[in-house]
Amino acid sequence: MTTPTALQVAVRNPWIRRVLWSVLAVLLLWALAWLVVPPLLKHQLIKATSAQLGRQLQIGEIDFKPWTLELTVRDLAVASQDGVSAQLAIKRLYANVELESLMRLAPVLGTLTVNGPQLRVRRLASGAYDFDDVLERLATALKIGAQTDVVRREDRFERAQTIGCEHRTDPARGGDHAGRGSALDG
Repeated sequence: MTTPTALQVAVRNPWIRRVLWSVLAVLLLWALAWLVVPPLLKHQLIKATSAQLGRQLQIGEIDFKPWTLELTVRDLAVASQDGVSAQLAIKRLYANVELESLMRLAPVLGTLTVNGPQLRVRRLASGAYDFDDVLERLATALKIGAQTDVVRREDRFERAQTIGCEHRTDPARGGDHAGRGSALDG
């Protein structure tokens, strides 16, 4: 008669089997989230944001790490009014979500980093700006949201970093203005 090995004895223990199944389930869930969340999030972001802003949104790549709750969006661009160039472009957007988000059922950001934002603003001959249509759409959406019973959750935010530039064109005053290297760290 052979004596059972330590592994065989451990597998016979129901508590060890439950722990092993739980670990396997968590690893499988992480792998599934790692594969499914980026394309699904990209599609939903483009669809919802484009409809809300009335502008085309483009996203280069989304990377999601469910084991650390980190989300990175690369090459995000919102088209200008004429659709030829980008009104707002962000090279990299990184969000580190806290584990507390799972308990609050609302996003709790530990870190939000925006790298390489570029904002192009153009003043039209009428004196209006080329992003006024977006502001009108957002104001309308906020009015509709205020009229309905929307449950608003408290969002907690700890730190932000922004490094980038802006470009303003004002043909009415005959000039271009540029600002570079702005940073914010809270």
